[in-house]
Order: sequence, then structure tokens, then C-alpha cells
Amino acid sequence: MLSAQVSVIMCQRLQRMRLEESMDREVVHAELRRASTTFHQLLDSANADDLFRRSSGTRWTNEQLLFHMLFGYIVVLALLPMVRAFGRLPPGASRAWSRLLTASTRPFDLINCWGAVGGVRVYDHRRMGAKFDHTIAALSRRLEAEPDSTLARTMHFPVRWDPFFKDAMTLEDVYRYPTQHFDFHRDQLNLGTPSGSVLREGGASDWLFSIRPCDRHGSNRGLVRVSCSVCRHGRRASW
Repeated sequence: MLSAQVSVIMCQRLQRMRLEESMDREVVHAELRRASTTFHQLLDSANADDLFRRSSGTRWTNEQLLFHMLFGYIVVLALLPMVRAFGRLPPGASRAWSRLLTASTRPFDLINCWGAVGGVRVYDHRRMGAKFDHTIAALSRRLEAEPDSTLARTMHFPVRWDPFFKDAMTLEDVYRYPTQHFDFHRDQLNLGTPSGSVLREGGASDWLFSIRPCDRHGSNRGLVRVSCSVCRHGRRASW
């Protein structure tokens, strides 16, 4: 009986230690503030030619890609209630939901592609900055109000939808996801370089939307880290 009580106490202490180690809110707040500053710098430094120039390694213009970077944060605002809800349910519930979403990957690719094309008609470069600030402020308020126990809730995600989705993500992971997504695409922006299509060896532009084949579809083994232009996790990219 005593050994069982000791075991329970040790498990509780270990759980508290893990929460304290992993949930540093200020780190996430700093990431959000840094992304906001960077986004405004990108907008301020871009002229009309920059905005309508094609980005590096994608079919989007720089303006459309900037909207896509903003949209990552908007999506997370919508995801938060879902993660909280599924986090209260047995793991099988979100696993089944994830499988359903994975089955709809191809329609998602099309929506993801054309969403940025249509999105700039509503939030063009003149309106993006204010929308970004509003979204970041909303995320920061919600993050500050989250109990540690809620941040530890887990939901299964469709990993084929995005290279930064993991099979199981905590609510804290979801708060950190949009800045990972932001940083990734920031390196694909082609601002201030009229020649355009140069991809830096080893940079993020070698990942998603790569113009080079992976080891399954060509001889450039090891050059593509996340996906390739042919398969992108075993499937052809739609954009």
C-alpha cells in the first residue's frame, strides 16, 4: 500500500516537472512578438515589384505567400477550441478525426493553394499588417489565460497536411506551430531580388515546393529534407 502511494506521488511530481520544463509561456510570447516585428519589416521593405514577383520555389507571388504566412496564425485561432475539446476525449476520437482529414488531403491542397490567391483580395499588403497584429494579440491573450493542464492536452493531426504537423500535438505545440510555419516560408520570399528563382543550398527553399526530386524520384539523394516536387510525402503537390 505504501509503495503504491509513493509511486503515485512520484508520478505526480514527474508530471509537474515536465509541465514546468516544457511550458515556458514567455518563449512562445517572444516567438509571436518576433514574428510580428519581422512581418512588418517585410511589408515595409517590399515595393510593388517585390509583391507581384513570384516567390522562390512556389507558384505564389510574394504578396500571396505573405498572406499564407499570416493565415497560419488565423488557422491556429480556429484550431484552439478543437484541440481543447479533443483533449478531453479518449485518444481514439482525435485519431479517427485525423484519419478522416488525411483522406481529404487532395481537396485540402487545392483549398490551401487557392486560399492564398483569394485571400490577398480581402487582405492585401495594405491590410495584412493590422490583421497580423490583431491575430497575434488574440493568440497572446488566449495563451496567457490557458491553464498548464490545458496546454498539455493532446490531439492527433493529419501529418500529410503540413510538414510541421506531428501525429500527436499538445496545445502548446499548436501555439508554436504558426511561427515554425512562418519562419519556413519567410525564406521562400523573393523580395528585392529581380532575378527571382535562386534557391539557397541548405535553406528552407530546399524543403517544401522543392524544384528538385527526392531520392525516390531522382538522383539527388539527401537534398530534399521534407518533401519533393513530385511526391511531397508520397503525393504530387497541387500548387
